[in-house]
Amino acid sequence: MNIHIFFRCTTYDKCPYYGSPLGYVGHSNECISISSLSPSSLPLSETTIQKINISIVNLPVSEKKGAYACSVNDVKMPSTLNGDTMECAVPTSSQLPEASSETGLVKAEVAVLSNETNTKIATAMLEFYNCSAISSCLKCTTGSLKCSWCHYKAECTADASSTCPESFASWKSKASEHECPLLDTQTLYIPGSVQRAITVRGTHFPKSKKSPDGEYQCTVSAGSQSYSIASTWNNSTSITCGAQEHKYPESSVEISANISVKLGKSDVKPISGYIQVYLYDCRRAATLCGSCLVAKAQYKCGWCVNTSSCSVNDGCPSGLWVHPSVECPEIPKIQSFYPKTGHVKGNSRLEINGTEFGRRYKDVKEVSIAGLQCTTTENDYVVAKTIVCLTSNSSKSLSAKIKVVIAHQTGLSKDEFHYQNPQVEDYEPKIGPISGGTDVTIRGKELNTGVDIQVFLGRSKCLNLR
Repeated sequence: MNIHIFFRCTTYDKCPYYGSPLGYVGHSNECISISSLSPSSLPLSETTIQKINISIVNLPVSEKKGAYACSVNDVKMPSTLNGDTMECAVPTSSQLPEASSETGLVKAEVAVLSNETNTKIATAMLEFYNCSAISSCLKCTTGSLKCSWCHYKAECTADASSTCPESFASWKSKASEHECPLLDTQTLYIPGSVQRAITVRGTHFPKSKKSPDGEYQCTVSAGSQSYSIASTWNNSTSITCGAQEHKYPESSVEISANISVKLGKSDVKPISGYIQVYLYDCRRAATLCGSCLVAKAQYKCGWCVNTSSCSVNDGCPSGLWVHPSVECPEIPKIQSFYPKTGHVKGNSRLEINGTEFGRRYKDVKEVSIAGLQCTTTENDYVVAKTIVCLTSNSSKSLSAKIKVVIAHQTGLSKDEFHYQNPQVEDYEPKIGPISGGTDVTIRGKELNTGVDIQVFLGRSKCLNLR
């Protein structure tokens, strides 16, 4: 008997094949369905036509040859029906969706068709996998597939024995762990003026079977510059990028840079976050010993005595290098001070500018003029460059050099500071209108004392001094 199947939802009185076996189905357990696919997953293949067996439940028997067919991803494929099992060919990868680069998986619909109506009468999903679609070692080896990572080729493969030579090494997928090399998140400060190696930390750094030192390579990118450095395997948690002078634009004290590590052709990925690299130059950070020793702690700058410059330890060829915790050996130099004069009663604000005035305020041990203390003010102190103090009372007019003692070093000014006692000897005119506006000329001694000069006629302030 030939069964004509409409494959649609209807009432029994509108189904002309109501009386035929399975011509009309009134219960869900009588519906045509696919119970299983064997195998349930297949590798994507570019050239090989693979086959699957489709187990079908409640498929009506047809005396007509070729009543049923199959399709995969809506591509009709050759098939053979034997009882309730249909053998169906599977198209090549060109006719299937691309596998995910995250999982290497993709699913396609398998359908049993009625050739008479070209209608799908039962469907199921067939899973395809493609290890080579996965782009990272971690995802390759921790997924559900039986994939291996070939690190020197930067490839995920289903057959490491044939595609990844033994000398290139690979990692097999495991249920709960992986063996991919990973970098720890790090912040590195690298001096740019000396030959300096960079050591990076991580996990699962393999020792190459091709070379005792491993085949690692570091690439540093700073601004528009990028350069590669041959690297050495230390152990499974450490590799060293070879010694290199890391140059960068002259105008900057510090610039941020990126560092990447390759093992063969594979990028070694940070576990999380990133590796932040800062290139810097102590010589640009400070020109004086005091400011050098208080430069950013991560720089590890110190003072190179023979070259009188700020540098890292291995950048000081003489070996006479002052550690940041040690006092500066340089002699303080007073380059200028203001004002040049002050009242004998003291309390004049004296600003002293120069070099090597210490790395911190407490390095200033003494400021004096002819043995008279000048009291310093911490808020006005500028590291290594500026000291501000208030003069003491002097019993008489005198002139003397300013003395500063920084830690154990003493410096003297070339010019003298003058304690003065201004005196008015005469003025004219002697009278003027109460409304003011009279120009008064005052004569006397040392009237140019200090900075803030004020003149009072009784209680009235004299304006427009000149």
